Amino acid sequence: MMRRKKKCEKSSSDPETSEDEAPQKSASRKESSTTSSGPYAGLPRSVRRIRKAMDSARPELTKHNSWQRHNYAKNFDKEYPVKDKSVKNNIDYVNVSGWTDKDVLKFEQHYIKNKIPCVLKGGMEDWQAMTKWSKRRLLKKYRNQSFKCGEDDDGHNVKIKMKYYQEYMENTTDDSPLYIFDANYGEHKKNKQLCEDYEIPPMFKDDVFDYVSNSRRPPHRWVVIGPARSGTGIHIDPLGTSAWNALVSGYKRWFILPTTIDPKIVKVTSQDEKDQRDEAITWFKLARERCIKQLPEGMEPIEVIQGPGEIMYVPSGWWHTVLNLTETVAVTQNFAHREHWEVNYHKAARGRPKMTQSLLKVLKEKRPELYERTKRVNLKEPSGQASSSSSDDSSSSSDSSSSSESEDEKKPIDQVTKNGITHDKNDKNDKNDKHNINDKQHKIFNKLQAKYSVIKNDSNNNINSMKNNSSSLNSVNINGQMWAVRTVHE
Repeated sequence: MMRRKKKCEKSSSDPETSEDEAPQKSASRKESSTTSSGPYAGLPRSVRRIRKAMDSARPELTKHNSWQRHNYAKNFDKEYPVKDKSVKNNIDYVNVSGWTDKDVLKFEQHYIKNKIPCVLKGGMEDWQAMTKWSKRRLLKKYRNQSFKCGEDDDGHNVKIKMKYYQEYMENTTDDSPLYIFDANYGEHKKNKQLCEDYEIPPMFKDDVFDYVSNSRRPPHRWVVIGPARSGTGIHIDPLGTSAWNALVSGYKRWFILPTTIDPKIVKVTSQDEKDQRDEAITWFKLARERCIKQLPEGMEPIEVIQGPGEIMYVPSGWWHTVLNLTETVAVTQNFAHREHWEVNYHKAARGRPKMTQSLLKVLKEKRPELYERTKRVNLKEPSGQASSSSSDDSSSSSDSSSSSESEDEKKPIDQVTKNGITHDKNDKNDKNDKHNINDKQHKIFNKLQAKYSVIKNDSNNNINSMKNNSSSLNSVNINGQMWAVRTVHE
C-alpha cells in the first residue's frame, strides 16, 4: 500500500499500545512496537495504524487490491504540473488586502449576490496558520492527536494520529490517498486551538446557519490535509450553501461549473470505474474531457490552480471538484449568506426540517427581515437550483453522487404550517442524523458490494418477497434502512 522509507521512531509520549495488549514495561516496549495479533501481525506500529485506517475507510480497495491499480503516481507530476499552461485560470482575482467595510459590502453585492466565483488574494497575510501550519510544526504540536480521514461501513469516523498520517502522506503511492477532512477539530480539547490560527474572511461572516445550535447544524468547517492525488469528487455543497477554501500550503487544481448544467454530464459511472468512481483523480482522468465536450455551446468551465495564500470562493449551487497537485494544508467552510437565503431555506426545510424549525424561531427575533422572506418561499415548487448529495466525510472524496436535487424537489412532501413554521409530518427523528440517508445511498451500496459481494439491491418494500423467493437474498440494516442484498456463495 505504501513505500516505507524508515522505521518510525518510538515516542515516549505515545499513549497508544499495540492491539490486544496491555501497557508494557519499558523493558518490553521495543518488542511490543513490532508485535501484534491479527492481520497486521509482525508489522511496526505505525504501519499497523496506517493499514487499519486504510482498511476501515476504504475496504473495497483493500478487498480488490485496488489502492494502486492504475499506478497514477508514476506520471502524476508530469500529467498534472503545478505550472500547467493548459489551465486557463479563467476566474476573477480580487485583492482584499486592507479592505474596509465599504469594500466588503461592494464584494457582497457583486460576487455573492450574483454568485460569481473568484479567488481572494491578500486575505491570509495576518493568519498565524501561515507559519504554524507547516508540516513540522503541525507534527510537533498535534503529533498524538487524531484527525478524521474517512468513515467505516457503519458510518463511524475513521481517525488517524497526525504522526502516522504524515508518515503515510510522505510515502504513499496510492492512486487516491487517504485525505484528512476533519470537521470536529473545533470541539476537540486540543485541536480546537487550530481555530485561533485563522479568521473567517469578512465578506463570508454573515452566515445565517450560525443561528443554529451546534447540536443541530450539519458539519460546515473542515481542516483539510492531503498528499498529491487526494481531493474531493464533483459535487455541489449541501443546503444551498456557498464555500470558501483557504490554502495555507501546496497547490490545488479546481474545475467549476454552474448549477444549470445537466448533472448527467459530470457523472463517473460504474462502467468507468468500479472502486474509485467518486475520487477527484478519477474524475480528472476519466470525466473531465468528456464533460467539456458535452457542455452547452458557449459554456466554458472555470479551471484554476490555487496557490498558497489564496482563498477560493465557490458560490451556492456551483459544481466543483478539487485535486491536490502537491501536499496541501487548508481550511474550508460552508456558509449560508443572506443573499441566498431563499434557496438555503428551501433546501433546509426539506432536507433538515427540525433544524429549520429551530432556526426560524431564532430568526423571528434576531433577523426578522429574513424570517419575513421565508413566507414568500413555496416549498411545493423546486428551488430552481440543483444539488448533489454531499457530506463531511472524506477519505479522499466528497462521497457525493453527482445527482440533481431538482428531481427530488418535485416529489410531494407531507407538511403542515404552524405559527409560520413548516413541519414535516414524517420527520420522526433527525436528532442524530448527521447525514440524510438519501445522501449516502451510493456510498452504502459500494460498501455493501465490498462486504457482501452485492449483485442486486432493492427497496424495503421488496425485501420480504425476495427473501421468500431465494435463500441467497438477505436483508441488511444500515443507517436505519433495510437493504436487500444477493450474496455470492462460494
